[in-house]
Amino acid sequence: MTSVEPRPAVPVTVERTPRPVMFWALVGAGFLLLMIYEWGSSWLAGDLVPTTAGRDTAPAWATVSVRAQEIALGVLALVVIWLVVIRPWRREGHLTLDGMMVISWATMWAIQDPWVSYSQTTISYNSTAVNLGCPQCHAPGWQSSQALAEPIIWGLGCYIGPMYLATLLAGKLMSRARERWPSTGKFGLTMIAIGSLAVADLVLEVFWTRTGVYTYGGGHPAISLFDEHYYKYPLWVGAIWGVAWGLIAAVRFFRDDRGHTVAERGINRVNTTPRRKQLLRLLALVGIMNSSFAFVYNVPVQIFSMHAHAFPQDLLNRPYLLGGVCGAGTDYACPDARIPIPRGDTSARITPEGTLHAPNGLPNQLPR
Repeated sequence: MTSVEPRPAVPVTVERTPRPVMFWALVGAGFLLLMIYEWGSSWLAGDLVPTTAGRDTAPAWATVSVRAQEIALGVLALVVIWLVVIRPWRREGHLTLDGMMVISWATMWAIQDPWVSYSQTTISYNSTAVNLGCPQCHAPGWQSSQALAEPIIWGLGCYIGPMYLATLLAGKLMSRARERWPSTGKFGLTMIAIGSLAVADLVLEVFWTRTGVYTYGGGHPAISLFDEHYYKYPLWVGAIWGVAWGLIAAVRFFRDDRGHTVAERGINRVNTTPRRKQLLRLLALVGIMNSSFAFVYNVPVQIFSMHAHAFPQDLLNRPYLLGGVCGAGTDYACPDARIPIPRGDTSARITPEGTLHAPNGLPNQLPR
């Protein structure tokens, strides 16, 4: 008998398929770590206390307006949390997509709501609002005043309520458009979401600024509504935020045959327990939604923030709307094209009286 030599084993090639969920979950975890850093830094620095500057100057109507909106938005947020997050979770044993999106909207407020003022004060809130100062202003490299009266009840209620609900409305409009014009592709439907949410932002923010909740003092006069008033509204806010908001609506609308968004793709190829898959999906949505807010809105608007124009006198006369970030009662002059931009609390700056204030003195840079 002749012996047969064994054939060498053929290596099995395992095809690696992409799992976007892992990337977006890592991004989401990074944003949550940033949130812990911001709030922890604020607490350790002793800044996690209410900002009350200017409260005693607030007229009754402004205080009542803020309180009424805090109650309304607080109740609306609780209703949304019960109907969208808790009840479906109890019924189905897991978080639904919308439940995870509501949670993600809440993290967007907790991480980066005031980041429009990262480089220079652009937005300021009514100091009569319930607040704990501005934990989000402790983001690494923050340059402007950290004394912002960031509203807690109003802010969370706004993101969980109107922000989330308008996202659903944009999805309804996209669905109607696809039914009426079947040939409309993803780009066209996304533009419908962007356009509708830019209009929604215009309507909502004009109402909120007019009713004294906050103000955009440094908007360019040529591209702002109501320029000479405390309720100035820069048109770039709705234009750029509409893009970021519309992309979030598109994430929710365009899902695969398993019901997964672009951020959750590949979750079925992750070998782990159902609970861990749920966590990965949640982290992925936190990651993609915060990325849209940060890189589509907050980063580009720094161009407008660094070129802020003079605050209108109507706003300078209302210290309760400045909330201690600049103006009367502080050693910070409000932004103006003639005033240098300070770089943190140790930087030299111009006072509201027009004098120079140098906390640590000024360096002598001449040759020695």
